[in-house]
This record gives sequence, structure tokens and C-alpha cells, in this order.
Amino acid sequence: MGTSSKRTHGTNMETRTFAMWLIGSLAFAACDQGDTKEKTSPTVSQTAGKGDTEAAQDKPSAPKVTKLEKLELSFEAKGEVSTTDMSGTVGTPAVMVSVMDLSNEAATSVSLTIALAKDTDPKTLEQGKGATLAEENKKAEKSSDGWLVTAENTGSAGRNYELNMRREIGGKGYMCTTMQSSEAQRQAAIAICKSLKK
Repeated sequence: MGTSSKRTHGTNMETRTFAMWLIGSLAFAACDQGDTKEKTSPTVSQTAGKGDTEAAQDKPSAPKVTKLEKLELSFEAKGEVSTTDMSGTVGTPAVMVSVMDLSNEAATSVSLTIALAKDTDPKTLEQGKGATLAEENKKAEKSSDGWLVTAENTGSAGRNYELNMRREIGGKGYMCTTMQSSEAQRQAAIAICKSLKK
């Protein structure tokens, strides 16, 4: 491949990577404005006494269940949850999930797309390995009901942590995909995908 072709390929890949990161960031930033917003209830009552409040805040927050009606699934996550229908963009029933977890000092925000798998989506682990945008530190592993592939690269917005994950639930395939800016965010996305159930 010539130098010009390599540069074009690199530019296109970096553009696609940045676009995935930007979609996730904008979706989370706009989560308070969407009609489909789903917020979890506060763990501490505003009417509680000071002693009760401090005691409650010392306890770690438990994961809460959020239903995804569009996909007939539910998942568990700590923190404030918002969802956005992405079906028109993805071309199949799909939901963008954004979570802000403030239960510890290292506050974590994460967004990922959960979608009903299309015929063109990777079905096997080998196909999943070939479908990533990033190529560095690529890792792949099978699970009891699917597989996951992670990879990384560095673009104009910094380090990118990619996740492509497939699960078979109730006889249907589902894809969880995201491009995050930290490993902690990617691990949070994996945990959400692993918690999916009918």
C-alpha cells in the first residue's frame, strides 16, 4: 500500500474513532434533556436526620435495575441512569445507556450502545476480532453466552478504549459497543452488558 493510501486509512480510522467517542460524550452530556430519561431514586431521604443521613452515606450504593423496553431487557448499574433510543441511527432496536456513578471518590461516567444484533454484525469471536476500529492491545475471550473483544488506540482526543461484546439472551443476539476514554469506563460498560437479562 502506498504512503498516500496509508495516510488516508489512518485518517479515516481516527475520524471514526473520534466520532464514536464524541457520540458517547454528547449522549451523556445531553442525558438530562431526553424524553426517555430514566433516573434512579436517591438512596438517602431528604427528610432524614443528620445522623441517619451520615449513616446512609457510609453504606455503598447497591446496583439498581433499569428496564429497556425497546429491547425487552433489563440491566443493573449504580448511579443515575439515562437512556436514549438509537434505533433510527443503528438500524435495529437499540438504546444508548448513560450512567453516572457518584458512589465513590473516583466518580465514573460511562455510555454504551446496546442493540439487537443485525445479520451483518459479527457472530463469532473471530469475526468480532476483525470488527474493531482499534488494533492495539487487542484481547478476545469467550463467555458462556457469547464473547467480548477489547482494543485500544490513540487518536486526536487521546487514548481510546474500545469494547465490542455479543451476548445470546432468550434466543436472540445482542451487541454492546462503546469507545471510552479510560479502562475504568470500559470495565463499567462490560459490567452493564454482563448484567443484561430478560
